[in-house]
Amino acid sequence: MRSILWAGVILSLALAGCGKSDAPGAPSGTTSGTAGVAGEVATAKAAAGTANGRCPVQVGELVEKDAPTRMYKDPKSGREQKIGFCCDKCPKKFDKDPEQYMSLMRADPVKFGYTLP
Repeated sequence: MRSILWAGVILSLALAGCGKSDAPGAPSGTTSGTAGVAGEVATAKAAAGTANGRCPVQVGELVEKDAPTRMYKDPKSGREQKIGFCCDKCPKKFDKDPEQYMSLMRADPVKFGYTLP
């Protein structure tokens, strides 16, 4: 019974995210079709000047042009990349365990519009 309760608490916290109004997992302002979503991710990436177009913390949200960024140094290649986020809360979560979020983007670079170093 306790594990069910904890699962509910964890799910509630995950859904709280960064306070965006869109449901997690649903990209902001989506258009019909995969090409439309990929185009929106690419547009967000270009506007923000980051290595990603989708937030690694709130994966349903696009990177905002004026939202905060973090410089991430890849431990294998030593290259630095500018990582973008959807809001002010997400970088704080990213900073606690950057490898967790980077592994998500590495696993699905197309979804995140992520350019590998």
